[in-house]
Amino acid sequence: MFKISRITFENFKIFRDFELDINENVNIFVGDNGSGKSSILQGIELALSGSSTKVQNIGLENLINIEAINEVLACKDVRRLPKLVIEIYLSLVSTAEPSDEIYYGENNKLGENTFGVKLVCEPREEYMSDIEACLCTKEPVFPYELYNIYHQTFKGDRFNPYKKPLEAVFINSSEINSKYALASTVKATYLSSVTEFERAQNRQRYKNIINQYEFVGQAKQKGICISSNLEDNLSIEQDGVYIENLGQGEINVIKTTYALNRVKDNTSIVCLEEPETHLTHSRMRKMLHEVIQKAERQQIFVATHSSQIVARLGLDNVFFIASNAKSTSLKKLNIETANFFRKAPSDSLLQFILSKKVILVEGAAEFILMEFFYELVTGNLPEEDNVWIISINGVSFKRYLQVSMLIGNKVAVIRDNDGSNKPRYVEFCGNNIQVFIDKDEVNRDTFEKCIYEDNKELCEKILPQTNTLGWMLNNKSETAYRLLSASGTTSLVVPHYIKEAILWVRR
Repeated sequence: MFKISRITFENFKIFRDFELDINENVNIFVGDNGSGKSSILQGIELALSGSSTKVQNIGLENLINIEAINEVLACKDVRRLPKLVIEIYLSLVSTAEPSDEIYYGENNKLGENTFGVKLVCEPREEYMSDIEACLCTKEPVFPYELYNIYHQTFKGDRFNPYKKPLEAVFINSSEINSKYALASTVKATYLSSVTEFERAQNRQRYKNIINQYEFVGQAKQKGICISSNLEDNLSIEQDGVYIENLGQGEINVIKTTYALNRVKDNTSIVCLEEPETHLTHSRMRKMLHEVIQKAERQQIFVATHSSQIVARLGLDNVFFIASNAKSTSLKKLNIETANFFRKAPSDSLLQFILSKKVILVEGAAEFILMEFFYELVTGNLPEEDNVWIISINGVSFKRYLQVSMLIGNKVAVIRDNDGSNKPRYVEFCGNNIQVFIDKDEVNRDTFEKCIYEDNKELCEKILPQTNTLGWMLNNKSETAYRLLSASGTTSLVVPHYIKEAILWVRR
C-alpha cells in the first residue's frame, strides 16, 4: 500500500512551480481565500484519478495557470506554450507487490528513481501549426482543445481509473445538497457494509418484494414500475428521519464518517474540503475524534478555515499557503506548543496565522480599547491597514510567537511591565516581532494604571470617585467599556508605549 510523500505542480491553477513534502498521516492546509489550499486537494484528486474525462469536464481553461497563458498570448511564441503537470510521489507503507513495480521509475521532474504517478496536459505536436495559427490572429485565442491529456506512471506507462496505485476519497461539504452526491454516498456506505454474498441476497429479497407491489390507477397501464436495482433506491435512516430530510450538518457528518470508515487494502487517502461547514461546535468535536482515530491508518488531507480543526489535528501538521502560492510547513514547531493548542484550542489561532500584521494584547480590557486607540493614533481602522488585534492569555505569548517565527508575520506584543523593565521574549524579537511595555516600574506597571495616569480627570469623572484606581483594577473590562462609551464626547490619551506599538506595526 502507498501513501503520498511529495507533490509537485507546474502551471496548475495559481501554482507556476510548486513542490511540497507531505506528512505521513495528517496534512492541514490553511490560507486566505484564493491562496490555493483547495486547489492542492483538487490536484491530488485529478492526478490519482487516472481519468482524462474528469479533467475535460472541469476544462483546461479552469486548470492551466492564467499567467502562463497570458504570456503566450502576448508573445505569440509556440515555444512558450505552458505544460500542466501534477506529480504525486508515493512511498510504500507495506511490503511491495510485483504489481507495484509499474509505478517505479525516474519519469518525474526530479529525475529520481521512486514510485509515483502524474497528470500531463501538453500541446499536441501534430497540431503545432494549427496552434500557431490560433495564436497569430489579430485577437489570439488559446488552443485548449488542441492539448493532449494523459496520466502516466513514473515508469513511463499510461494508467487509467481501473489501474490506480491507491484509492482516494474526496468530500467537499459544499456539495452536500447535490442529489447525486448524496445518493453516491448512501450507495457507497451500503456497498462498504456488506459482503458480495449479502449483497446478492439483499438484491433477491428486494426483487421478491417489488414483484408483489401493484400500482393503483393508470400508472401500471403506462408502464410505471419500481426500479429493480436495489442500490438505486437506498437511503439512510437516523432516529426515524431519512438522510435526504436531515440538516446539512448531519449529512456532512454521515458523509465524513463514511469516508473515514471506507477501508480497503488499497484505500489510504481521505481529502476533506472545509469539513467544518454546517457543523455546530459539538458535532465538530465528534467528527474530529473520528479523524484522529483514523489518521494512523489513513492519510488525511484537510483544507479548512477552522481554528478548532487546526488545533485539534495538530498545529505541527499545518501547511500555511500564502497569497503568493508559497507554502510554509509548521512541522518544525515546538512539540510543546503544538500540544498546548491541542489542549487549549484558541478561536483566534487561525486568524493569527492568516494575518500579516498583528497586535497581541493581554486581556479583554486592552482588546476593548485597542481599536479605538488605533484610530486615534493613525486616523484609520486597523483592518484598513491590514492589522488585526488579538487578545490572548498572558501565558500564551510565547506560543503565538513561536508560530510567528515560522510564518513570518509582523507582531507587536503589548503587555504590562508587571513591575520590571526586564526585556520580554528577547529570543523572538527582531525585524518582525517587537515587545512594547511602559518603562515606569512603580506607577505604571499595569494597563489600568497607565490609563489612569494619562487620563486621570476623565477617569474620576465617569468612574466611581472613591478610590477610582482601585475600582479600575478590580473592574478591568467594565472600566474599558465605560471609557470607550465616553469617547464620543472626549478623547482618551493613548499611553506612549501603546502608541509606539501601533506606529511600529503599521509601518
